[in-house]
Amino acid sequence: MVNNQNIFDRKQLQKNLHRFQGFIQDYNWFYDKIANIILDNIELRNQDFIDILEINPKNNFFANYFAPKNYQSIKFQNISDENSLDFNNQKYDLIINYLDLHYINNVPDFLANIRNFLKPNGVFIASFFGDENLPELTKSIADAERTIYQRNSFYIPPTIDIKTSARLLSYVGFKNPIADLEKIIINYDDPINLLQDIKKSGQGNILTNRPRKFFSKKLFQKTLENYHNFYNKEQNCYPATINIITISGEI
Repeated sequence: MVNNQNIFDRKQLQKNLHRFQGFIQDYNWFYDKIANIILDNIELRNQDFIDILEINPKNNFFANYFAPKNYQSIKFQNISDENSLDFNNQKYDLIINYLDLHYINNVPDFLANIRNFLKPNGVFIASFFGDENLPELTKSIADAERTIYQRNSFYIPPTIDIKTSARLLSYVGFKNPIADLEKIIINYDDPINLLQDIKKSGQGNILTNRPRKFFSKKLFQKTLENYHNFYNKEQNCYPATINIITISGEI
């Protein structure tokens, strides 16, 4: 994730988001949950922001939040290619990005570009899926593949850990870099619902080296069988642990 390699197929990401656009609103509860993590960071700063940019917005959360506050400018921009950022030389006091950084190919270059579009004392805040995300699903798939095919394919994307996150901000010149980790556990009646949520929320596999064939029936069934090992008898559910890293830095 931190190397200058085309690990992720960003065009496929846009295809996924477009394909399941009709379902995206069904996941506003989740997007709002992550957005609130960023909002807590913003409000703790007690800082007046005039020009604000949100990159790849997931819904209208921040538009609705900032609208009644009479800010001079809040803009939204969708970016399919993180290597060619162009905001027409506009400078911002605050740049927001969430549930997107984990799919950036060259994170240092991306952060350096973001820094260039901030005013003095400007702030960048982002939340994304961190390391050891969905450990239950990761283990279930890996064990299933080893059992059936004696191999491991590229179903689970590489992630970035919390220490590296803060170091990257400092590396590209951000001051006071901060990185926090929050674990969110979602309980499912059936693990198949988790797989459907990943797909329909537009967060499906976009690895460049991803398998081009769908799960075989045998692999799919074995994965679900393995997930039953994580069944929580006390709560009568199947937990899915989501690790969210939130980073912030200043100019």
